[in-house]
Amino acid sequence: MQSKAAPGVPASVHAPVVALHVREAALSLPGIGDAPGRLIRAITDAVAEACGESVRDNVSVHLIGVPAGRSGVGGAIDPPPPS
Repeated sequence: MQSKAAPGVPASVHAPVVALHVREAALSLPGIGDAPGRLIRAITDAVAEACGESVRDNVSVHLIGVPAGRSGVGGAIDPPPPS
């Protein structure tokens, strides 16, 4: 039986780690309550479905918020700075 990791404490067993880089503003869009929690639960569900329920309690999900102006598409800052 796998040991369950305590919240905030790294697991002592081999388990999937998922890192999602997302624009910071997307984590607090109006009308979407608890976006970080919803993403973490959905990603955990997907990993458990793909890898098996035995990994669920040890899946680590990291949401990395990227501030506006700190990412780019096609060589240009996205979103573009205000004019």
